[in-house]
Amino acid sequence: MRGVERTMIGRKRELEVLMQALDGLHDRTMRGVEIAGDPGVGKTLLLTEFARGAGIRGQVVLASRACEQQHHRPLGMVMSAVDDHTGRLGNSPQRWVGSGLADVLSRVFPTLVGPATQPWPEPRRAALFREVRVLFEELAEPDGLVLIFDDVHWADETSARLIAHLLEDPPRGPVLMAVAHRPRQLPPFLRAALAGAGRLASLELGPLSEREAHELLGPCLSRTQRRTLYQASGGVPFYLEGLAAGRDEPSGLSTTAAAAVRAELAGLSPQQLLVAQAAAVVDDQFGPPLVAELVQLPLPEVREIFASLTRRDLIRETEPAGFSYRHPLVRQVVYETTGVAWRLAAHARAASVLGDGENSVVTRARHVELVANVGDEQAAATLVEAASRMVSRAPAEAANWLRSALRLLPDSAEVSWRQVDLMTAFAKALAAGGRLQESGDTLHEVVRRLPHDQKVRRVHAVAMWAMMQRLLGRHRKARALLLKELEGFPAGGVPETAALKLELVAAALLGEVGVAEQEQLKELVTAVDSHPDPVLRAAGLALVALVGSVIGRFEQSETTLSRAARMVDDLSDDQLARRIDTVIWVGWGEIFNDRYIRAKRHLNRGLNLARSSGSASGLPRLLVALARLHMTLGWLPEAAELVDEALELAELSGSDDLRTMALTVQCQLAAASGDLDTALRAGGQATETGRWVKGRWWTFAWLALAEARLLAGDAKGCLEAIELVGGGPELPGVVAAARPEVFEMLTRAELAVGRPERAEMWADRAEAAAERGAASGKAFALLAQSRTLVELVPGLAAERATTAASAFARLGRHIDAGRARLMAGLAYTAAGQQVQAENELDRAEVLFEQAQARSLLEQARQERSRLLEHTPRSRGAAARLGLLTKRETQVATLVSEGYTNRQIAQRLGVTDKTVEAHLARVFAKLGVASRAAVAVLVVQTVEAV
Repeated sequence: MRGVERTMIGRKRELEVLMQALDGLHDRTMRGVEIAGDPGVGKTLLLTEFARGAGIRGQVVLASRACEQQHHRPLGMVMSAVDDHTGRLGNSPQRWVGSGLADVLSRVFPTLVGPATQPWPEPRRAALFREVRVLFEELAEPDGLVLIFDDVHWADETSARLIAHLLEDPPRGPVLMAVAHRPRQLPPFLRAALAGAGRLASLELGPLSEREAHELLGPCLSRTQRRTLYQASGGVPFYLEGLAAGRDEPSGLSTTAAAAVRAELAGLSPQQLLVAQAAAVVDDQFGPPLVAELVQLPLPEVREIFASLTRRDLIRETEPAGFSYRHPLVRQVVYETTGVAWRLAAHARAASVLGDGENSVVTRARHVELVANVGDEQAAATLVEAASRMVSRAPAEAANWLRSALRLLPDSAEVSWRQVDLMTAFAKALAAGGRLQESGDTLHEVVRRLPHDQKVRRVHAVAMWAMMQRLLGRHRKARALLLKELEGFPAGGVPETAALKLELVAAALLGEVGVAEQEQLKELVTAVDSHPDPVLRAAGLALVALVGSVIGRFEQSETTLSRAARMVDDLSDDQLARRIDTVIWVGWGEIFNDRYIRAKRHLNRGLNLARSSGSASGLPRLLVALARLHMTLGWLPEAAELVDEALELAELSGSDDLRTMALTVQCQLAAASGDLDTALRAGGQATETGRWVKGRWWTFAWLALAEARLLAGDAKGCLEAIELVGGGPELPGVVAAARPEVFEMLTRAELAVGRPERAEMWADRAEAAAERGAASGKAFALLAQSRTLVELVPGLAAERATTAASAFARLGRHIDAGRARLMAGLAYTAAGQQVQAENELDRAEVLFEQAQARSLLEQARQERSRLLEHTPRSRGAAARLGLLTKRETQVATLVSEGYTNRQIAQRLGVTDKTVEAHLARVFAKLGVASRAAVAVLVVQTVEAV
């Protein structure tokens, strides 16, 4: 059975049901299994695997599959099953049946055993069925018989009646019958027999899940390609494999798959085929009246043909009162059977018959696009209206219609403004479809044509053009365009300039020029705060909030972010789709402010909206943000899927900035997962791609590569990477919200190269940077401090680490909580507190295992093993006090006498900080973590003397 299961994808449960039914043959009572499903879902493959499994077990297997071409051969399906079996046994079936059975065979199937002992009379159907049942009872002895009847909806009537009879009056003995069919084409009497049969299991095969489809297609296709094929196939395995094999075919479907569909058309009459072809021309949805117009047949006759096509399951009824092909690929194959001339004529007739109503303009546009000629302004108007309806749902189709509309308009002065507006709409549809470069080129031409006195049109076009440059990573160019355009407006500006100012800040935020100047930020706040457009107002506030997190204005950022988030929640999906940047900026702002659950909700809404609207320009950025969020929360497998898709879309976009984003998060994710080879490779690619842009994500790329290098043992390379982009000791080149985390990384790196003094400096800077920021920054500062204290004051280091772990856990940052627990375990080990160390390392292991952070998990396990192998050796009190210097002994003695640090400093004539440093070394040398423990050791030593 191992060989059977390996070949099955997505049908494991169904195969188990069949094999369990096979296990029940020992009770010598017939059992049955009904397998129902639409064409191509895998019924035949499932039965093939089942037959192989039954054969391995030693049962006699009689299998037959009906086909439409043999529909009129009486008892053909059953005879085929027996013929196939006896043919495999050789020319002497007497060798495997007794003489009595040979006589039954000769009377039921005279072609099998030669002359019958008695002439074959014209049997009555009931008598024939009884003889066949006796035959199956004989064949079932002694090991059991499995009857497999596939595609019984196409069985000849005698075979179908026999199957119904066997279901109602089953053979005695170990007989199992499996019956597969398409439910919509099943004869009513056979449907009734299946419904009334006892001891019958029913299986209904549906489409594969997306995960199963990806497994079926294999790793040779990218995730985006697999998802595209899955959506086109509807998860039906036959169509899925046909699309995969036919990617180089003009039709997009393999020759084999297309031939299988055309075979269904072979049984149609000429008029039925004509109606089917006309229906394929009309649209995905169609009805008898329009088809009757196209084929010039009476409506009642077309309705009757529709009924016959429905019975054959070529077409199906849909709501409300319409029809569609059972699968879009079936319609495609039927469409391609038409001649080109006839097809174009049919499209022209459909365009003329369809009205201009709201429900038909999109359908009419699909016909008009194919047949309209230059100068047909009515056709152009139809295409523009249809594009306006579809741009938010299918931008690629809308862009094609707008391109066709531009082609139809004559190039004259009277329509030049109309052409400019159409070009702008065309560029917008191209951008939504992910064709950023083409959109930017089109907008460049629009701006070139627009005179400067056309303020409203120019602002809209320039803002869009700058956005395309920003998405392509050309931040300097976008900034230059915007500043030049703003020169033409008065100093105070007008409401229309809000879009330009928003793009100016966005370009500055992401580009190498640094964060937007304070004046520009103030102008943006003023421009959007009372703007009449709620979408632009929400976008502006979201951007201002994000900038606040970048430059360290945390209080303003938090307040503005709350306002922006509320406004986004109030926007409809159609409004939000107009500027998908809004939800992206809100999501990143919430990530930087530790609002992870809200960020997940907003980014998921944006992702669903981008998918449903086909917004290819927003999709990779949303995927990157969500992947980063999932990784932060320790959901690494989910993050990996998002990163894979983001990478594929970024490659298709042609944008270096989008590629840098996706590669950066891939580097971070691989490092967190323990795949350091991938992390180093992705980080190197991200920095190389980003160097042509040198924007904000180029900095992120170097920081991600720095972490990967540190984890790989290259602490020096880590320090060099951060130095390259940090901009100085205060890290002005790093986003303010991320600085504590980077300072913590610097602390680790300096300790790894043996420079504890510099490590302490970075830990201090982490604390200062976290003072006004989010809770995660404070936790990173505590973690950095614990690393610098572990050698000198392990008890205090453990305290700082456990506090950090609790803070990370409250935020849901499970991997960071695990890292802090691991640090606490190391500190407790250094302090000789084995029980506490074990507990912390155990908790770290659990967190790393849940997140599938493999390298960190291995590190935690190694530390735990080392702890168990090396129990700390205890020292006597006097011996430990003997390790102290004269000054440290003075401090320890004063501590034992109850003096505070301030009092000790006054008595010894030193500063408070000096006393703190002496006391830290006392703790380290004595192996204690509190002033009370120091006092105990001093008292014990005095008493011993």
